[in-house]
Amino acid sequence: MPVTANSYISPQTPNRGLVEFVGTTDATAALKALYVGGGNGSNVYGVMGVNNGATAHLVTLVVNNSGGTVLAQINAVTLAINAGANGTVVPQPVLSASVYSGGAVDENGNPFIRLASGDTLSAKYATAQATTETISLYCLADDY
Repeated sequence: MPVTANSYISPQTPNRGLVEFVGTTDATAALKALYVGGGNGSNVYGVMGVNNGATAHLVTLVVNNSGGTVLAQINAVTLAINAGANGTVVPQPVLSASVYSGGAVDENGNPFIRLASGDTLSAKYATAQATTETISLYCLADDY
């Protein structure tokens, strides 16, 4: 009996990534991993940022290849004061068409980042935080 080829490869594991930069504990410009590509690669969707501080913070997304030798900046977004933290200012998209033009988009026009196996999506921030401030990033991902 002949085998019929399957041309559609569906995600095997829905997943998510989280990272938090805390007050003066995490130094500015220090990369922290948000998501690591799965064994057969991953797609990262919908990165969202929350800033509970009284200072706007520039957050940068970077992809590091699995060998750790190449860094590629994806984008940089300024998280507004209290974005997602006080019920008035909504969380901010860190990966949206308005801040990630020219990248890959899905069938609905939504941007995503494709990570090869072992690639790391990392983030850093540029403006010093007060001791009590935190910046949180959350992303949705599918592993293949």
